[in-house]
Amino acid sequence: MKIAYSTLAFPGEETGAVLEKGASWGYQGVEIRLVDGQIVGTDFAEERAKQIGRAARRLGLAVVALDTSLAVLVGDAEVTAQEMARYLQLARAFSAPLVRVFGGEVSDPAGPKSAFGRARRAFEALGDMPVDMGVAFGLETHDSLARSALLAELIEPLDPDVVGAVWDSHHPHRMGESPSEVLANLRGRIRKSWASSKREGLLCCRRSRIFSPESSLLEKKLQT
Repeated sequence: MKIAYSTLAFPGEETGAVLEKGASWGYQGVEIRLVDGQIVGTDFAEERAKQIGRAARRLGLAVVALDTSLAVLVGDAEVTAQEMARYLQLARAFSAPLVRVFGGEVSDPAGPKSAFGRARRAFEALGDMPVDMGVAFGLETHDSLARSALLAELIEPLDPDVVGAVWDSHHPHRMGESPSEVLANLRGRIRKSWASSKREGLLCCRRSRIFSPESSLLEKKLQT
């Protein structure tokens, strides 16, 4: 089991200093969400991404994922697929094997399942691009997909080399799912998991993220 942290925890700091801090604290990996305090969007420069990837490797840090807020259950599937393709390119530039995406908040009274077809079309429109680039998507247990059972249903027919699950431990717990239930629902599809501290309504953003999929250590940790 390896532990990583997110640049999201350092909104006011230069990325080079953030990488040096993580390495000095003993982390093995880093997730890219902010660069120099700014969210990484589709317009981010690939050359800058490559520079950051090289800097992380020099410090012994694996770039675990490019974290985005792209919502696959909302909007036009073709537009979503175009954005997904761009994030694949950026993840490869960072040397990250994973792009984190969300489901998003579905307003349809029929619920999230009404948008499953849209999300699947977006993933399928990418064809072999994710596999050819060596980058997969991780759909997080969050917002409309806070229940792992629902997320598992969405990704079940999709290629596991293209999309897996990111287990945010807080939201399934909030929805009444135990760690053992989440593991059973997402068995074989967990790409990464993370845990955060919630105290008096405040979220501690210095997140310890586990990027050893579905190990017995992961199960043991989340059951304690």
